[in-house]
Formats: sequence, structure tokens, C-alpha cells
Amino acid sequence: MDIECEPGCVGAAQLIGSPRLIAYLGPVISEWALWCGILVYAYEHSGKTVAGLVSIGLFLPGALIAPLAGAAADGPCPNRVLALVYAGPRPRRWITPANVPRHVSRV
Repeated sequence: MDIECEPGCVGAAQLIGSPRLIAYLGPVISEWALWCGILVYAYEHSGKTVAGLVSIGLFLPGALIAPLAGAAADGPCPNRVLALVYAGPRPRRWITPANVPRHVSRV
């Protein structure tokens, strides 16, 4: 079965092994890995209550910013918004491991 799409559209079969797929999955996987690492660390060192609060702290900023970012992305400079979205998590990925203490006693 041959599925046609609009000009400029990329089909799923074209994405397998392509640089576009790798460019998309790289940031997505690293963001999820960071979240999972933070949550596992919080759970192991402080229990399920703190892990739940940390998960809310990780989720809430994105949930609050999403409507504003969506409106900005529909504005006159969507490429600028996209660049800011992809550049935003980078410093956090560098800073987070530096702030995790090496020896933490259980609370």
C-alpha cells in the first residue's frame, strides 16, 4: 500500500534511519533520561512522597509555559521560538548533575 502525502511531507518509512529521526529522538530521549534519573534519585534518597513532589516540580513549569509558547509559536517568528525551545533544556542538563551531592544521607 503506497501512502501519498503533501509535498514536503515526510512519511514514516522515510524517517527510519534518517538524520531527521535522530535529530528528533536525541533531545527527546535525553530529556526523558534526565527526568527518570532525577525521579529515581529522589525516590531512593527521600521516598515516594518527595519523588511525587519532584515529579510535580518537573512537570508544572512546562504545563504553565505551554499555552504561552504555543501562542508565540503561532506568531510571526516561529523559527525563533523553536530555537529557544531546543536551546532551553541544555543548560539544565549541564547544571543538574553538578548540583547533585555525592554523599547524601537518607532522611
